[in-house]
Formats: sequence, C-alpha cells, structure tokens
Amino acid sequence: MKCWASNVSECNGRQSKEHYISQGLFSCKMIYVENAPFLDWVDNEISLKSLSKKCLCEKHNSELSNYDQSAVYFGNALKFCRDLFFQQQKNNISEARVHQKNINREFFARWFLKTYIGMSDFFLYEPEISKNKLANLVYRSSSILKYVDLELAMEENERFSVSEKVRVAPLEKLEKTVGMSVEFYGIRVQGIFCEEPLDNLKKMEIQFVGNPNKESVIISFV
Repeated sequence: MKCWASNVSECNGRQSKEHYISQGLFSCKMIYVENAPFLDWVDNEISLKSLSKKCLCEKHNSELSNYDQSAVYFGNALKFCRDLFFQQQKNNISEARVHQKNINREFFARWFLKTYIGMSDFFLYEPEISKNKLANLVYRSSSILKYVDLELAMEENERFSVSEKVRVAPLEKLEKTVGMSVEFYGIRVQGIFCEEPLDNLKKMEIQFVGNPNKESVIISFV
C-alpha cells in the first residue's frame, strides 16, 4: 500500500486515491488540464475523478476532509464576490454593506501543505524539508501556522478574473523546492515551509470593493 503518511501513524483500511487538487473546487465532471507532468505534459480534457493518484490509506485520507473544505470555502467566497459585483452592474443597489467571509487559516495551511506533498514528485528539485517531516506537520495535533509561511501574493489594485482555474508551481531556492505558489480562482497564494517556527505571521486578508456606496466583501484568514 502506498501512503505518504505511513510514518505519522499506523495505516488502516484499503488503498485510497487522493486528488491532486481538491475535487470540490470544480463544479464540472470534466476539466481541462494544461502542462501537467502526470499527463506527459500533453494538454487534455479529463474526468475530474481521474485527477487523482493512489498515495494514501483510507484512514489518513479521511482525516484530511476538513482541510479540503477550507479550500472549497475560500473558492466559494471568491465566487460570491464575482456574483455580487455582477449583480451590482445589473441592479441599482443603494445600501452600502460589508460582507465578511472568514477562512480557517489553520485548516487552509494544512490543505496547502498536503497538496504540496501530493504534487512534489512532479517538481524538478527535491523538497528542502523531507516529505516525512511535512507529513507529520499535516497531522500534527498542535498548530502548524508558524511552520507554513503563507501570504497572498497580489499587488494592490491588481486586476484578476474569478473562474474555476487552479495553477500550481514550485518555489525554488538553491536547487531545492522550498514551497509552492497556487493561483486559486485568480488569486495567488504562496507558501514556504519552515523547520524553525516563524516569529510573526503575515496578515492574510483580501478586500473587494465595488462601486462607491455599494456592497463590498472582506475575506480574512483567521
């Protein structure tokens, strides 16, 4: 049985498949994949179910579901922003209102880390921190936030388009892979993994402002 968390605790159950990118982020049964090493770099439309590999036992895979949901919730919050502003363009909304969307930063950090582990075999360079150590972080009972240096890598007033697209790229340093960049529905999130705890965490918050005196949205990682 293949399970990248086998060193964390004893495996249990049958072999299971883990999606490279959480399937809940996509609403279609078929998706178009570009420049993917597991498709021999050939662009192709494939079923969402096939965007997975056998890399976890049932026990360890089932323990990740809450982390997948945090990523889905972030995607839904971005789509809420898109739909709200489309509605503003069609309707004359006079009431100013702020919608607050909070994302569980702890769960999202673990989603980011387990996604990186699943993709790391396709990166050019070996991880700077071993996958065994990173796997222990994913399942750690205490907070891992000071070991995952997450940030929203967007410029102020940068334009983007919210759509069900996810792009992944490694972050490299001295011929080692130190982290990952994920373009998530148009928003870039970067994360570098650390063996020593960080002194401070970067604030992660996005504010979407529509026309003056109309509704706006704040997405915060808390």
